[in-house]
Amino acid sequence: MKKQLLILFMTLIAITAYTQQITLYQMYSSIPQSNQINPVFMPRSKITIGLPLISSDYVSVSTPASFDDFFTRSADDSLRIDEQKIIDAFNKSGKFDFEGNIGLLFLGLRTKTGFFSLSLNSRLDAGFTLPGSLVEFAFRGSGDTGTPASIRISEINLQTVWFNEIAVGYSRELNSKITVGGKLKYLQGIGTISVEGLNGYIESSIDSIHISMDPWSVHTAGQEFLKSAFPSANTDYFLFQNGNKGWGIDVGVEYKFMDNLLLSASILDVGKITWKEDTKSYLFDEVKYTFEGFDLLELLEDDENDPNSQSTIEDEIDSLGSLFEPEEVEGTIFSTPLSGKFYAGGRYTLLTIHTFGVIIYGKIFKSQLTPSVALTYNIELGKILNVGLNATFRNKTFNNFGVGLSAKLGPVQVYGLVDNFQSILLPEGARVISARVGLNFMFGKAKGS
Repeated sequence: MKKQLLILFMTLIAITAYTQQITLYQMYSSIPQSNQINPVFMPRSKITIGLPLISSDYVSVSTPASFDDFFTRSADDSLRIDEQKIIDAFNKSGKFDFEGNIGLLFLGLRTKTGFFSLSLNSRLDAGFTLPGSLVEFAFRGSGDTGTPASIRISEINLQTVWFNEIAVGYSRELNSKITVGGKLKYLQGIGTISVEGLNGYIESSIDSIHISMDPWSVHTAGQEFLKSAFPSANTDYFLFQNGNKGWGIDVGVEYKFMDNLLLSASILDVGKITWKEDTKSYLFDEVKYTFEGFDLLELLEDDENDPNSQSTIEDEIDSLGSLFEPEEVEGTIFSTPLSGKFYAGGRYTLLTIHTFGVIIYGKIFKSQLTPSVALTYNIELGKILNVGLNATFRNKTFNNFGVGLSAKLGPVQVYGLVDNFQSILLPEGARVISARVGLNFMFGKAKGS
């Protein structure tokens, strides 16, 4: 179990990350994969083909604190850990997020009656919340104010899900003003780590520490598959042939308020995965623990020269550790919900080539909503080149700038998007990086596009 907890901790450090795809949403007219974040968006071509691994690769990572938040440079050019800046950053938002997507197939067909799509993706969605009070306690303990420091354990959340999806979509114009679309998604889970029922508190004062926790559990799936992934993997398990199944839906709508003013909205990833194969759960009992310090005489009486003796401090650590020894259960059945998202936007087109817009985005993780809002601008040059720029307000700051570029050269379309461009230029101050690249083959021109 100790090895597994170490792997879990290292995984959090490596991949924990708040994610969004603002730039993709605003470039609906040129990038077919925008259909993945609003099913009403249709490419201009009659036939669209996205090949495995090259059509759409996406990664987005977000952390509460950047390198500059962790360190301050002294007058002698040395670095020191800045506790207050770290505490302030986590108090503002303790949410880590990570999203990754590899496009395995995309097919689109636009007909007189609407737009049909089929896509296959391998996705990873991870979220972790670490409260600022816990970070402050780790640096400063209870302090010397006499006021106990209290940390709500329930503010800590963790869920990581790796899954494949097959999505079948359809969208059509109901009339001259309203277009609707939807997708049905078959989900196959590959691996997960999910914490459930974590509730309690840690209270620390100058002379004591009290821990109170309700029973809680950690559910996992896919451990054996991941162990065998190198050098050899169970391809049947990966290719839609295991018992971890689920369903999800996406819905979208677009309303033409005027010829050059359109409103749109979408709700994504409403669904869940039920895990039945290669599962393990770790069940933790209720914990009631109080530490009131050591007796100095007992510490002095510890015989350090006796190899068979154990110090009072070691006894206390062992006693505390025994309270967190879980019961390991194999073959459990449990479910994990997808992290739901929503987009809402309005765009105004000027002189057919300039588009100004506003986009509102939100992601729901463990019943917690993380919102943002962006101002966008696009310019389209001859329906060959499309450039998008945006500025996003998130975490009480308006300093996230995105840029996107798509180019269509004959039947080949290439594109690249970055939602936080300044993260590339100033990586030491970056808290978020989100990028997507891809290549599509697009044939024919749909009527009215």
